[in-house]
Amino acid sequence: MVIRRVRATDAPALLAFYRGLSAESLRTFRPLGPSPALNPFLQIVRDNEPQVDAKFDLVALDSEVCGWSFLWDLKSGTPTFGLAVADARHGRGIGGRLMDLVLSAARERKLHRVELIVVQGNATALAMYERRGFVRTGEFKGEDGLDYFRMAADLTTPRDGAQ
Repeated sequence: MVIRRVRATDAPALLAFYRGLSAESLRTFRPLGPSPALNPFLQIVRDNEPQVDAKFDLVALDSEVCGWSFLWDLKSGTPTFGLAVADARHGRGIGGRLMDLVLSAARERKLHRVELIVVQGNATALAMYERRGFVRTGEFKGEDGLDYFRMAADLTTPRDGAQ
C-alpha cells in the first residue's frame, strides 16, 4: 500500500472510492453529500495543486483508493479534518496512518488548530481522535437527525506518545 498526496488524475478514483462506501460509512462520512458527481472531485484535485494549496488530501492506494484523509480550508487558519477507509479495509491501521500523516503535515505547515465533526455514536473514530489529542468542543444535531460532536486538536502543544 502507498499513501500519497492526491494527483490531478485521481478525481475518478476518489469518486469510485466515495461511491463504494457502504450506507453505514456514508452515514458517518459524507463531506460531499450522499451521491456527488465527478465535478467536486475535480475541484479537490485542483485545490491540492501547489499554486492553489487550499486543501491537503492524502489517499491510501493498493490496486485502488482504499483510504482518504484531508485538511480542507487551509487558508482559514483552522482547517477541517476528514477521514474515510474502505469498508473492507477497516481495522487494519489505514485510518490511523492517514491521520498521523495529515496531522504531521498540519504541524509542518505551522497550523495551530485542526477541527472536525464526528457522529456521536462512532465510538471507533472518537477513540482514535481522542488518542491523537482531539477534545470535544461542542455538540449539535445535524440536518440528518444525527447527534454530532465538534472536536479540535491544538497542534502547538507537544504530544508525548503520539502515534
